Amino acid sequence: MSVTHLIALFSGLIFLALGILGFFFVPAGGMLLSILPTNTALEVVYLITGVLLAYAAFAPDYLSATSLLVGTVYALAAIGALVFPAFGLFSYFAVNGANIVFFLIVAVVMFVEWRGIPEAPTPSASR
Repeated sequence: MSVTHLIALFSGLIFLALGILGFFFVPAGGMLLSILPTNTALEVVYLITGVLLAYAAFAPDYLSATSLLVGTVYALAAIGALVFPAFGLFSYFAVNGANIVFFLIVAVVMFVEWRGIPEAPTPSASR
């Protein structure tokens, strides 16, 4: 497995864990890990993201497109939550500053994964 596949797998497992923790171990409208406010809609989004990334880790043909999709969605969600915090779609999700920072970190990681991590140059055999 390449580094990008491992990043996708690790990210997928984190999102699956966040979704499962939110569903089963956090009361409705509670705080996940004492930082992230959560509700059922956000937990479903975390589970869908986790399944997509875990699947993409084992399906190399879909890894680049999935990383671009997830990165774009989370970047737009962070920007939208900053600009329109209580209007439209964002009124259904429990979002605060910690969520916005988390969304931005996810977007950056996914965009780096989409672009690919450059391989380290190998030393030449002939000198």
